[in-house]
Amino acid sequence: MNYQLTLLSPVHIGTGNTLTPLDFILTDDALAVFDLKQAMLAAPDRTEELSAQIARDRKRFSLTDFLTDEERQNTAFWKYSAALDAATSVLLHDELHKGHDMDVSETLKIPVESQTYIPGSSLKGAFRTALAYTIFRHDEKLFLALQERLEHVDWRRSDEA
Repeated sequence: MNYQLTLLSPVHIGTGNTLTPLDFILTDDALAVFDLKQAMLAAPDRTEELSAQIARDRKRFSLTDFLTDEERQNTAFWKYSAALDAATSVLLHDELHKGHDMDVSETLKIPVESQTYIPGSSLKGAFRTALAYTIFRHDEKLFLALQERLEHVDWRRSDEA
């Protein structure tokens, strides 16, 4: 069975891994996870320059800015890429240049196709949340009873609640 899922809001199912500005590059329409090790093996004369730029200003270092246009466009060094809308791309570029913490949380991917993967358990949780929202939105008495109960929960023992 194959289904097509159309997202109506942003969904992020993380792997727990974080990508730093040394791990990715930004293009006009994508964030590409870059294989820096392979790129430097292919151009060993660039490793000293890379080290010097990182040492000069680690907070503002951007692999996107360091690489030449030719190196950025060489998809042989891309592990995978994720599409970005124009506004997100501009925001990420701006934040990189300001020297802000630019770690990016990696999403789950299907290894072979590098497509984002949403586990069934996450869909189940989303459906439950949507169902609960709909029920509580239309039954104010039930909502108030839940709200009252939640006020007395010891959140340090939330599994018991």
